[in-house]
Amino acid sequence: MPTDLSAGAHGAKAEAPSAKVGGQRSETTGGERRARADEVAKAQALARRAAFEEGGQEAAVERITGASGVDDAHPRRRLGDVELGLYGKDPYETSRIDSFLDASLVFARDSQIYLLALGSGSLSEEIYHRTREAFAVYMAGINSALSAGRGFIVGDCLTLADVCFVAELALFHNEKPRAQDLKKRGLEPILSGRVDEQFPDATAHFARLSKHPAFAPDVDPYMEKIERATV
Repeated sequence: MPTDLSAGAHGAKAEAPSAKVGGQRSETTGGERRARADEVAKAQALARRAAFEEGGQEAAVERITGASGVDDAHPRRRLGDVELGLYGKDPYETSRIDSFLDASLVFARDSQIYLLALGSGSLSEEIYHRTREAFAVYMAGINSALSAGRGFIVGDCLTLADVCFVAELALFHNEKPRAQDLKKRGLEPILSGRVDEQFPDATAHFARLSKHPAFAPDVDPYMEKIERATV
Protein backbone atom coordinates (compact mmCIF):
# COMPACT_ATOMS: atom_id res chain seq x y z
CA MET A 1 0.00 0.00 0.00
CA PRO A 2 1.50 3.37 -0.92
CA THR A 3 2.37 5.56 2.02
CA ASP A 4 3.67 8.63 0.21
CA LEU A 5 1.94 9.73 -2.93
CA SER A 6 4.16 12.78 -3.20
CA ALA A 7 6.88 10.45 -4.48
CA GLY A 8 7.29 10.12 -8.22
CA ALA A 9 7.08 6.89 -10.19
CA HIS A 10 10.70 6.06 -9.44
CA GLY A 11 10.64 7.07 -5.79
CA ALA A 12 11.88 10.62 -6.31
CA LYS A 13 10.10 13.36 -4.40
CA ALA A 14 8.07 15.68 -6.59
CA GLU A 15 9.37 19.24 -6.34
CA ALA A 16 7.08 22.24 -6.34
CA PRO A 17 7.32 23.91 -9.74
CA SER A 18 8.23 27.53 -10.14
CA ALA A 19 7.15 29.91 -12.86
CA LYS A 20 8.65 32.90 -14.60
CA VAL A 21 6.59 36.06 -14.29
CA GLY A 22 7.68 39.12 -16.24
CA GLY A 23 10.96 37.44 -17.10
CA GLN A 24 11.81 36.74 -13.45
CA ARG A 25 11.60 33.45 -11.55
CA SER A 26 8.64 33.37 -9.16
CA GLU A 27 8.73 30.84 -6.32
CA THR A 28 5.59 28.90 -5.38
CA THR A 29 3.63 30.78 -2.72
CA GLY A 30 2.84 29.38 0.70
CA GLY A 31 -0.84 29.19 -0.20
CA GLU A 32 -0.08 27.16 -3.31
CA ARG A 33 2.12 24.78 -1.31
CA ARG A 34 -0.62 24.28 1.26
CA ALA A 35 -3.20 23.64 -1.47
CA ARG A 36 -0.87 21.12 -3.09
CA ALA A 37 -0.26 19.44 0.27
CA ASP A 38 -4.03 19.20 0.79
CA GLU A 39 -4.43 17.51 -2.58
CA VAL A 40 -1.67 15.02 -1.73
CA ALA A 41 -3.28 14.26 1.63
CA LYS A 42 -6.64 13.66 -0.05
CA ALA A 43 -5.05 11.39 -2.63
CA GLN A 44 -3.27 9.41 0.11
CA ALA A 45 -6.55 9.00 2.00
CA LEU A 46 -8.42 7.84 -1.07
CA ALA A 47 -5.65 5.36 -1.88
CA ARG A 48 -5.80 3.93 1.64
CA ARG A 49 -9.57 3.72 1.43
CA ALA A 50 -9.46 1.98 -1.94
CA ALA A 51 -6.98 -0.59 -0.66
CA PHE A 52 -9.04 -1.29 2.47
CA GLU A 53 -12.34 -1.36 0.65
CA GLU A 54 -11.15 -3.60 -2.18
CA GLY A 55 -9.66 -6.03 0.34
CA GLY A 56 -12.90 -6.17 2.34
CA GLN A 57 -15.03 -6.63 -0.75
CA GLU A 58 -12.72 -9.29 -2.17
CA ALA A 59 -12.87 -11.26 1.07
CA ALA A 60 -16.67 -11.13 1.11
CA VAL A 61 -16.90 -12.15 -2.54
CA GLU A 62 -14.57 -15.10 -1.98
CA ARG A 63 -16.69 -16.32 0.93
CA ILE A 64 -19.90 -15.95 -1.12
CA THR A 65 -18.57 -17.71 -4.21
CA GLY A 66 -15.93 -20.00 -2.76
CA ALA A 67 -13.61 -18.76 -5.51
CA SER A 68 -10.20 -17.17 -5.14
CA GLY A 69 -6.99 -16.78 -7.08
CA VAL A 70 -8.71 -15.68 -10.28
CA ASP A 71 -6.27 -14.30 -12.82
CA ASP A 72 -8.29 -11.30 -13.99
CA ALA A 73 -7.49 -8.44 -11.63
CA HIS A 74 -10.63 -6.40 -12.33
CA PRO A 75 -13.40 -7.34 -9.84
CA ARG A 76 -16.30 -6.36 -12.13
CA ARG A 77 -15.08 -8.45 -15.07
CA ARG A 78 -14.23 -11.34 -12.79
CA LEU A 79 -17.66 -11.38 -11.15
CA GLY A 80 -19.35 -11.46 -14.54
CA ASP A 81 -18.32 -15.12 -14.79
CA VAL A 82 -19.70 -16.11 -11.38
CA GLU A 83 -22.92 -18.11 -11.64
CA LEU A 84 -24.33 -16.67 -8.42
CA GLY A 85 -25.06 -13.42 -10.24
CA LEU A 86 -23.05 -11.00 -8.11
CA TYR A 87 -22.70 -8.81 -11.18
CA GLY A 88 -26.30 -9.26 -12.31
CA LYS A 89 -28.29 -11.93 -14.10
CA ASP A 90 -28.73 -9.90 -17.30
CA PRO A 91 -27.49 -6.70 -18.95
CA TYR A 92 -30.19 -4.62 -17.27
CA GLU A 93 -29.19 -5.74 -13.77
CA THR A 94 -25.53 -5.27 -14.61
CA SER A 95 -26.18 -1.69 -15.70
CA ARG A 96 -28.12 -1.05 -12.48
CA ILE A 97 -25.25 -2.44 -10.41
CA ASP A 98 -22.81 -0.20 -12.28
CA SER A 99 -24.97 2.80 -11.43
CA PHE A 100 -24.87 1.98 -7.72
CA LEU A 101 -21.13 1.35 -7.83
CA ASP A 102 -20.61 4.74 -9.47
CA ALA A 103 -22.82 6.39 -6.83
CA SER A 104 -20.78 4.67 -4.12
CA LEU A 105 -17.58 6.03 -5.64
CA VAL A 106 -18.91 9.59 -5.56
CA PHE A 107 -20.00 9.20 -1.93
CA ALA A 108 -16.64 7.60 -1.07
CA ARG A 109 -14.78 10.66 -2.33
CA ASP A 110 -16.78 13.09 -0.19
CA SER A 111 -16.92 10.90 2.90
CA GLN A 112 -13.18 10.23 2.94
CA ILE A 113 -12.35 13.93 2.67
CA TYR A 114 -14.81 14.52 5.53
CA LEU A 115 -13.41 11.79 7.78
CA LEU A 116 -9.83 12.87 7.12
CA ALA A 117 -10.64 16.49 7.96
CA LEU A 118 -12.64 15.46 11.03
CA GLY A 119 -9.81 13.30 12.33
CA SER A 120 -7.18 15.98 11.79
CA GLY A 121 -9.21 18.79 13.35
CA SER A 122 -9.35 20.73 10.07
CA LEU A 123 -13.04 20.18 9.26
CA SER A 124 -14.73 23.17 7.66
CA GLU A 125 -18.46 23.78 7.59
CA GLU A 126 -18.32 23.58 3.80
CA ILE A 127 -16.93 20.03 3.91
CA TYR A 128 -19.42 19.06 6.61
CA HIS A 129 -22.48 20.29 4.71
CA ARG A 130 -21.27 18.88 1.40
CA THR A 131 -20.79 15.46 2.99
CA ARG A 132 -24.11 15.62 4.79
CA GLU A 133 -25.83 16.25 1.47
CA ALA A 134 -23.85 13.49 -0.28
CA PHE A 135 -24.78 11.05 2.49
CA ALA A 136 -28.48 11.93 2.21
CA VAL A 137 -28.46 11.51 -1.58
CA TYR A 138 -26.59 8.19 -1.38
CA MET A 139 -28.77 6.72 1.37
CA ALA A 140 -31.98 7.92 -0.29
CA GLY A 141 -31.02 6.07 -3.46
CA ILE A 142 -30.28 2.86 -1.55
CA ASN A 143 -33.45 3.21 0.50
CA SER A 144 -35.56 3.74 -2.63
CA ALA A 145 -34.07 0.67 -4.32
CA LEU A 146 -34.83 -1.47 -1.26
CA SER A 147 -38.38 -0.14 -0.84
CA ALA A 148 -39.59 -2.50 -3.58
CA GLY A 149 -39.32 -5.27 -1.00
CA ARG A 150 -37.04 -7.61 -2.95
CA GLY A 151 -34.56 -7.73 -0.08
CA PHE A 152 -31.54 -6.57 -2.09
CA ILE A 153 -30.43 -3.39 -3.86
CA VAL A 154 -30.60 -4.89 -7.36
CA GLY A 155 -32.78 -7.85 -8.20
CA ASP A 156 -33.76 -10.60 -5.78
CA CYS A 157 -30.30 -11.79 -4.68
CA LEU A 158 -27.04 -10.47 -3.29
CA THR A 159 -24.92 -8.49 -5.78
CA LEU A 160 -21.81 -6.37 -5.81
CA ALA A 161 -24.03 -3.33 -5.15
CA ASP A 162 -24.82 -4.76 -1.70
CA VAL A 163 -21.18 -5.62 -1.03
CA CYS A 164 -20.07 -2.09 -1.85
CA PHE A 165 -22.85 -0.53 0.22
CA VAL A 166 -21.85 -2.47 3.33
CA ALA A 167 -18.21 -1.45 2.89
CA GLU A 168 -19.08 2.23 2.41
CA LEU A 169 -21.41 2.52 5.38
CA ALA A 170 -19.07 0.57 7.66
CA LEU A 171 -16.25 2.95 6.79
CA PHE A 172 -18.45 5.98 7.38
CA HIS A 173 -19.05 4.82 10.95
CA ASN A 174 -15.58 6.21 11.66
CA GLU A 175 -17.46 9.44 12.29
CA LYS A 176 -18.79 8.07 15.59
CA PRO A 177 -15.63 8.42 17.71
CA ARG A 178 -15.58 12.12 16.74
CA ALA A 179 -19.24 12.81 17.49
CA GLN A 180 -18.45 14.92 20.55
CA ASP A 181 -16.04 17.07 18.54
CA LEU A 182 -18.87 17.81 16.12
CA LYS A 183 -21.33 18.64 18.89
CA LYS A 184 -18.85 21.06 20.48
CA ARG A 185 -18.88 22.97 17.21
CA GLY A 186 -22.66 22.96 17.07
CA LEU A 187 -22.77 20.36 14.29
CA GLU A 188 -24.97 17.29 14.43
CA PRO A 189 -23.24 13.98 13.63
CA ILE A 190 -24.35 12.82 10.21
CA LEU A 191 -24.89 9.33 11.62
CA SER A 192 -27.37 10.62 14.17
CA GLY A 193 -30.30 8.72 15.60
CA ARG A 194 -32.54 10.15 12.89
CA VAL A 195 -30.80 8.14 10.18
CA ASP A 196 -32.83 5.04 11.05
CA GLU A 197 -36.04 7.05 10.71
CA GLN A 198 -35.03 8.74 7.46
CA PHE A 199 -33.65 5.65 5.72
CA PRO A 200 -35.18 2.64 7.49
CA ASP A 201 -34.78 0.16 4.63
CA ALA A 202 -31.14 1.11 4.02
CA THR A 203 -30.08 0.92 7.66
CA ALA A 204 -31.97 -2.36 8.17
CA HIS A 205 -30.25 -3.77 5.09
CA PHE A 206 -26.86 -2.81 6.48
CA ALA A 207 -27.64 -4.42 9.85
CA ARG A 208 -28.90 -7.59 8.19
CA LEU A 209 -25.96 -7.99 5.80
CA SER A 210 -23.45 -7.21 8.56
CA LYS A 211 -24.50 -10.52 10.13
CA HIS A 212 -24.35 -12.43 6.84
CA PRO A 213 -21.66 -15.17 6.98
CA ALA A 214 -19.86 -13.54 4.05
CA PHE A 215 -19.60 -10.16 5.81
CA ALA A 216 -19.55 -10.83 9.54
CA PRO A 217 -15.89 -11.97 9.79
CA ASP A 218 -14.79 -8.54 8.49
CA VAL A 219 -17.58 -6.21 9.53
CA ASP A 220 -18.10 -7.37 13.14
CA PRO A 221 -14.53 -6.80 14.37
CA TYR A 222 -14.32 -3.54 12.41
CA MET A 223 -17.50 -2.17 13.98
CA GLU A 224 -16.45 -3.39 17.42
CA LYS A 225 -13.19 -1.50 17.07
CA ILE A 226 -15.11 1.68 16.24
CA GLU A 227 -17.44 1.17 19.22
CA ARG A 228 -14.46 0.78 21.56
CA ALA A 229 -13.06 4.06 20.26
CA THR A 230 -16.38 5.84 20.79
CA VAL A 231 -16.60 7.51 24.18
